[in-house]
Amino acid sequence: MRKTTNEHNENIDFFRLISCILIALLHFESAMYPEKNFFSGGYLAVDFFFIVSGFYLYKNYSVRQEMPIVYMHNRVKKLYPMYFVGCILAIFYSLLEMLKAHKTIADILLFFIKEIPEILCLQMFGITNQWVNFPLWYVSALLLSSIILYSIIYVDK
Repeated sequence: MRKTTNEHNENIDFFRLISCILIALLHFESAMYPEKNFFSGGYLAVDFFFIVSGFYLYKNYSVRQEMPIVYMHNRVKKLYPMYFVGCILAIFYSLLEMLKAHKTIADILLFFIKEIPEILCLQMFGITNQWVNFPLWYVSALLLSSIILYSIIYVDK
């Protein structure tokens, strides 16, 4: 049986919300206006969000009792569908851009082959440097680090 905790610090959640907004603005700016630099410190919001997410993940892990393989399965089952939709939408958009630019079938096929690691959520393994939805690296990092962290915590209990 799994014991859960619903204790949240509203102040931390507020700053996490602000960091999410700053991260979204940072990505929007770099995609739409690469020559501008309004949110040059936005990477700090990414760092803050990553650290706070790690804190909440640790709090959640410390009360779990399931085997690491079960945890990994549940985590992938929870995160991957949204991740997959994000990949497919970005790939579809990229395909439209390639068709507009009159790319050859060989170029399009090569693009799809290079996208396989991203679809499989393997950005953090450095297999490719071609990403159509760059911000999804976070989900890959979250999955990999949470599985490693949970396994360490589980063994240490």
